[in-house]
Amino acid sequence: MPPRRQPQRDDPADDGAGGMSVQDLETAAAHLVRLALFHEHRRQPLRRDVITKLVLPNSARHFPVVLQRAQMILQNTFGLHLHELRARQRGDEFTQATQAQTQAQAQTQAQTQTQRRRRRREDEEEEEEEGTEESTQPRRERKGPTTRTYILRSVLPPALIAEMNRPTPLPYFEEDRGNADLVADGEADSGALLRWDKADPTPAGHVALLGIRTVILCLILAQGRVIEERALYAFLRRLNLERHAVLPWRSSDSHASTITLEQFMDVLAKQNYLEKTKRKHAGGDGAGDEIEWRWGSREAEFSEMAAAAFIEKLFLGESDDESEEDEPGPSRRRNTEEDNRTPAERRAARRDAQSKRIRTDLERAAGGPLTGEL
Repeated sequence: MPPRRQPQRDDPADDGAGGMSVQDLETAAAHLVRLALFHEHRRQPLRRDVITKLVLPNSARHFPVVLQRAQMILQNTFGLHLHELRARQRGDEFTQATQAQTQAQAQTQAQTQTQRRRRRREDEEEEEEEGTEESTQPRRERKGPTTRTYILRSVLPPALIAEMNRPTPLPYFEEDRGNADLVADGEADSGALLRWDKADPTPAGHVALLGIRTVILCLILAQGRVIEERALYAFLRRLNLERHAVLPWRSSDSHASTITLEQFMDVLAKQNYLEKTKRKHAGGDGAGDEIEWRWGSREAEFSEMAAAAFIEKLFLGESDDESEEDEPGPSRRRNTEEDNRTPAERRAARRDAQSKRIRTDLERAAGGPLTGEL
């Protein structure tokens, strides 16, 4: 009797993909990568129903394994990652949710402090209380409802991106020396690996308006994570940015030739960088409702920690230059005798102290610890 033929398991996609072949998996993942790049180029979030309709019309149950494979391609090839947006909340609902979250954080901190004091008093109950804390930790870290809406975010280190953006023109040959003036005018290739002026045709990502978008987000963060529209425009007016001011933006990929600050704010809200809400007055007819601005769901692209780093760089500069404190005056001699650090080490320590003070003040102004990553 011939031996029974064993089923072949050479296809890794067959185990957990419902029989999807490797070729079909690679094809679907490639289509998903292309679709994600197309949507991100226009700053449009990618919904799961669109993925199912265009990539997996007859096999929606294969979405998890296709998404996993697409994530690998995006990360290894482009340095990108599909990130799910948080749920969008508006108006009084957002305010109530924010207040509830703040109260829950305060209650959690109070409970943690109580448990720490209890552990100090009763050492014999330490293991039991630690087990209780570990059992409640997943409940506190539970995320909100899924949105099934994705954007692309970079996973490259910021230091690498900064180096790739540094202009490093190649030496000219004799026949190319006539093009040197074009490089100075910005019309020729500067030699940088990343060309921000060619990367994004939309106003929200154009290099000329990235600074304005960053300043707006930092102002909102420093005002308790929410700011009234009148106050926001009052701050921007100090930078000569009026509501109807025409911003320095031009793109050959867009039909619009100009854009005002007010239109730019609406674009940021449409592309999920900002959230525009109305705060209703009790018993009002809606005529006196005030407009408020908050961070949008694209906060993973530019986090609160990144905004804090930008503010610190704005106040402290790129590097701390030598100042009169490095001179060995009468008051400095006594400090030098007690501190044998070099001037560079003293400047670094002073900069760290200033940075920590700015971060503490910003957290106090924002109303809580900053979120996100650099």
